[in-house]
Amino acid sequence: MSRLTLAAAALALAICGLAATPAAALEAGCLWSNLPEAKRAALLADYRSRGMESLQSLKISDADVATWPSRCGVTAQNAESSGMLLGTVIIEQGVAEALQAGHGVKPAALAAAWAGLDPAVKASARASVANTLSNGPKDDGAAEAIVGLSKTLGLPPTALRDLALYVFAIMARDIVTAGGTPAG
Repeated sequence: MSRLTLAAAALALAICGLAATPAAALEAGCLWSNLPEAKRAALLADYRSRGMESLQSLKISDADVATWPSRCGVTAQNAESSGMLLGTVIIEQGVAEALQAGHGVKPAALAAAWAGLDPAVKASARASVANTLSNGPKDDGAAEAIVGLSKTLGLPPTALRDLALYVFAIMARDIVTAGGTPAG
């Protein structure tokens, strides 16, 4: 299940032209926080309504991102990566909202569960996401991270898809923010 969900997430980001490329140290949090609050709310509402499909038609205007070059370092060379990073924030925020609404998991508890995962488990998940982003061999390397989060948070199997998307978003952001290639 995790391989298909991760592949679907990568495909949705790639369809919008949000494929991972070197990001020259862009920070996803900077991009997100420098969008107008109304735009952030609209993007999350669209994600709640349409899920991953919402990433295929992000409605972002030049005015929405006018501060990105001066505040976040967006350039012509890394602009494509800024879209990928924004997509990862939307997924992460959307999953956090869904887990809180559906299962009572607070975003801080989700972040703490992620932080508490074994570094080797995270490394395996990162490698799996890198393979997915670079259209390499697919594997279930993120499964242990997804199941680990589920157990730590006491979530039912119905939450695994959201957790798979969460792991994908965090690892994709890590790969792109590091300025590396998708294969890492």
